[in-house]
Amino acid sequence: VGGVLEDKAQCIITTYDGNYLLAGSTSSYGSGGQDALLSKTDNNGNLIWSYAYGGANDDEFVDVIETSDSGYAAIGRTKSFGSGIYDIILVKFNAAGNLQWSKVMGTSGDEQSDDIKQTPDGGFIIVGMYKTSPDLDFLVIKTDALGNIQWSSGYGSSTNDWGNSCLILPGGGYLIAGTTFGFGAGMHNGMLIKIDNTGTMLWSKTYGGNNDEGFIAL
Repeated sequence: VGGVLEDKAQCIITTYDGNYLLAGSTSSYGSGGQDALLSKTDNNGNLIWSYAYGGANDDEFVDVIETSDSGYAAIGRTKSFGSGIYDIILVKFNAAGNLQWSKVMGTSGDEQSDDIKQTPDGGFIIVGMYKTSPDLDFLVIKTDALGNIQWSSGYGSSTNDWGNSCLILPGGGYLIAGTTFGFGAGMHNGMLIKIDNTGTMLWSKTYGGNNDEGFIAL
């Protein structure tokens, strides 16, 4: 899957029909220097369909999930759209790979996303980071089923902290995993944050020693 220029995959999942879906970026296709790319193959790696999303600047997908309507939701970052250095993109496709809607989320600063899950109400929970000059903080965004933001919350210290992954808890609320520079004993420590259904922090914990640790996935 790719062309004559640089193309890369950031994430791969197995779809309900036993095929594969890859999310990443392409410099071979699309309308910009680098466009976000979603490609579906069969279980032998043969391309079924591909969709390049983006504008005149650099855009990429970093994660994708299959949704309850048998479609797909992909998140990533964009320089082509929005008002910041990088903004978050949330893009929804149907099962055939046709674009249904897209949303851009961000401020005049820098926001990036790393993980997406579909919530029990059909919406989405997105985890990443945002830059509060000059530092980074955890960012969690909750949307409805059409990608409209219901709430967003930031968590962190006066130095760099960022979120990498989210777990939806059976009794309600979310567990957020990432890395902190501002808390804990080491240069970087792993960090867990538990929040309720409205984004209010219930507790946070750091894990690690005197060197570097971090959490990547839940």
